Parts: sequence; structure tokens; C-alpha cells
Amino acid sequence: MSHNSWLPLQLFLAATMAFAQTKGQEKAHADHMEHRFDNPEQLAKGFDDPARDAWQLPDRVIAALELKPGQTVADIGSGDDPMHALGILGVVGETGRVVCVDINQEALDKLRAKVPAQNRNIEFHLGKPDDPLLNRASLDAVLISNAYHEMIDYQAMLTHIRSSLKSGGHLVVIESIDSERQGLERKEQVKHHQLSPELLEAELKAAGFRLLGRVLPLVNSSDAITRYLVSAEPQGQD
Repeated sequence: MSHNSWLPLQLFLAATMAFAQTKGQEKAHADHMEHRFDNPEQLAKGFDDPARDAWQLPDRVIAALELKPGQTVADIGSGDDPMHALGILGVVGETGRVVCVDINQEALDKLRAKVPAQNRNIEFHLGKPDDPLLNRASLDAVLISNAYHEMIDYQAMLTHIRSSLKSGGHLVVIESIDSERQGLERKEQVKHHQLSPELLEAELKAAGFRLLGRVLPLVNSSDAITRYLVSAEPQGQD
């Protein structure tokens, strides 16, 4: 890609990031999007919600991924929202690669249409509910934003994600929890499209990840829902 063709993407990315940050300062997204990871059609509708940008704070997400130019990163459960993919691309650059993974082909097609035409290093990959179908040790980082709690076979998914990460690679998961549901069983939390950081961290450790940090709250909000971020890396991987 030439320098001249890269410039429009940089300008588009800057505008997207600035807009999302402004929205996040004005108002946090109070209502969780209704979707299930075993229902791809319903899941795709949730990712069309324009308010999603307001509470995902791409700058803090990018920082947690600890990206470098030339790296390969997967956005698992990307839906049709290009915000994270473009944010990641702004760091990994022309020599890097972003793989957007979803279980809904229609969502991926919509996502493809939203990505600037001159860009060629964002890929669109159809996965399975229990497997993103990514090559072993092929990724420097993985992002799962507001989708992990929808994964019915989360143990299998984490096993495949761990396998796809290089040694020292980072997994970043964004989730939310209502204070009133903090101590409930997992199935009750998930029923409300939430998951506590304690449960998430326990599941990550059980799947062979070492916890690196937690950002809580991820965004200040006046409602009872706390959005947070957990980062981890594969443990004991060659």
C-alpha cells in the first residue's frame, strides 16, 4: 500500500477514535445489547447499535493489547462494527494484520463493506461457536469485546484461543456486571448478558492463562452496570 493510499485510512481512523471517545465522555451505554453467541442472526443486530462505540473506549483497549507494528491480532466476536479493527490497524500498521472473526457471515459481509476499500490487511474469518478456527501460534493478541459471555462452549473457545496465541501473546476480554448480580451463579449472570470479573478470571486461569491485569471500571457510568477489562497471556506455552 502506498503512502498516499495509507493517509485516508489514518484520517478515517483518527476521526473514528475521536468520535468514540467524545461519545464515551458524554454518556455510557446503559442497556446491554440482547444477543446470544449461539444465535448469530440476533447477535449481529446488537453490533449495529451505534451506542456501542460510547463505552468501549478504544484507546484503553489498544493499550491493554500492548500492540506493536507488524503484529497479527484477532478481534473475536467482531460483529459488523469496524471500530476495534481500525483502531488495532492504526497501531500494527501496513505490515500488520487484523483478523475479524464472527460466526455470522452476514455480519462479516457488513463489516467488510464498512472498512475503507483501500485497506487490504483486515481479514474476515468465519468461525464456529466453539472454535474461531485460527492457526496455532499465529496471533500476537486477541480481543473479545462484549461477546465472551455469549459463548456457550467457552472452555473449548478459550482452549483454541490459547493455542492460536504466540508465547507472550495477549488476550483482552471486555465484559460488564451489575452490582446486584455480582454474587449470582454464572448461568444467572449470563441470562442477563453479564459476567463478573471474578468468574472470568477464574475461567481464564483454568484454561491455562496467566492474569496480567484488570481495568475496573473501564468507563465511568451513572448506572449500576460496571464495564471492565481483563488481560491475560498463555501460561507455559512453547
